[in-house]
Amino acid sequence: MDRYKGIVESFSAFKEALSSPLPRVIWANALRPGFSVSNLENRGIVPCSLSWTDNAWRIPPGTPVGTWPEHKMGQIHVQEEVTLWPADVVGAQPGDRVLDLCAAPGNKTARIAANIGNEGYVLANEKRWQRVSSLRFNLDRLGVTCAAVSVGDGRELDFGEVPFDCALVDAPCSGEGMIRKSKGYARATTENERAGLVGTQKGLVRKAVESVRPGGSIVYATCTFAPEENEHVVMWALRHLPVELMELPGSPGINPSQGIHSWREEEYSSIQSRVGRFWPHLHDTGGFFIAKFRRL
Repeated sequence: MDRYKGIVESFSAFKEALSSPLPRVIWANALRPGFSVSNLENRGIVPCSLSWTDNAWRIPPGTPVGTWPEHKMGQIHVQEEVTLWPADVVGAQPGDRVLDLCAAPGNKTARIAANIGNEGYVLANEKRWQRVSSLRFNLDRLGVTCAAVSVGDGRELDFGEVPFDCALVDAPCSGEGMIRKSKGYARATTENERAGLVGTQKGLVRKAVESVRPGGSIVYATCTFAPEENEHVVMWALRHLPVELMELPGSPGINPSQGIHSWREEEYSSIQSRVGRFWPHLHDTGGFFIAKFRRL
């Protein structure tokens, strides 16, 4: 993490936050109604409602939600708070065709399906066969009936001639923002590994843009702090693809920090105010980055 000393506000607080427990968040699934805050209160849990979205709560870390009948029936789902937002930022409407290019384990796919009330079509693609079972299991458990699952490298698949209305690229990344889940431990990423990830990320963004109709939206997200995988990829897309960068939607209670100003030899001031970063010590979340494009 020392590579980020020059871009992180209050670096000592940042490093301390990396080993603190990550808050546990659950959301009530509108596709399988029946869960309410009283279910939590009856268990002696004092929930904290999320201010920016309905029917989602912070609960004490370590709460064994996975053993609850309501979880097994798909009435609730456990998901890190900051990862709920990208599905909302996509802005899918009932009847839309949505591409989720890196879908496993299905958290964001299910959130999109719930947002459109299963009225539309979501193509959930996953490259690795090992993760497809968890994707399908979660979609089935949560009552998602508008999604199809495809398997393959999203950069190479042919998604047909009918374009999508919007796409989500929750890209494979170095995963540094997930360090709180591993209690402060993360393996360092080599320069060669990061270069490979960046190439993959650019290829996925290109495919998403090619697959979306003119005027459609593409949301790009990672769970890493690395500017190479975040602001750099956004700048590359603006230079090489027919897109413009959109303002992130305002949501009371969601207040991401701006992107960074520069990194090494690259300047990001032109996009700084239109991308969002979440920091563990500032937002009490994992590390996260998000940007939204519109296809021209």
